[in-house]
Amino acid sequence: MQFYSAYGVHLRSLRVPGTSGTVSSLSWEGYGLRIGLAVDSNILFANIQPEYQWAYFNNTLVFAFKKPERTDMCVVFWDVNINEKHVKYVRRLQKIVACGEYCLLVTRVEETSGQWQLLLCNAVGCPIDSKTVTIEPKYVAMNKTHVIVACEDVVYYWQYRSQHAKLTTLEQEKKKKSGKENVFHIEEIPNPN
Repeated sequence: MQFYSAYGVHLRSLRVPGTSGTVSSLSWEGYGLRIGLAVDSNILFANIQPEYQWAYFNNTLVFAFKKPERTDMCVVFWDVNINEKHVKYVRRLQKIVACGEYCLLVTRVEETSGQWQLLLCNAVGCPIDSKTVTIEPKYVAMNKTHVIVACEDVVYYWQYRSQHAKLTTLEQEKKKKSGKENVFHIEEIPNPN
């Protein structure tokens, strides 16, 4: 059996045991991740494991899951040392990455806008800073000072924090710019052969 997304992207393959290998019937659990298959004279049950979005930073596990009664994603920030959880609901969540003291939630602004939001959050889920980009974030990485977002032909970097600058007063924090950012377009290099 082959599983595809609504956009035709291949997600998983499931090998079905049996002499004929023919699935004569199947049924999906209404609100779950189980599937029942009729193969030959057997009934098989399988649990489908989705790829969970999660990251770990600053003694905090951040993970996302979908509740059946909601259309947005439930994002939980769980401090594993003190067992304290903070819940946040995010629409159109695409990716979660983290490093050091922060995590980055990547969301799509609107289905038709062609824009994505990079939301920098602390360990309790409070937004610290955000950027809106117009490239599809197929690859996202971050370290303690920079966020890198890339697609096939564009690389975007955002210096969200300076290593040397530590502002102590609230007034200085208001005057501070949100960091440096730049976009590079990657052009195809001709093949010398």
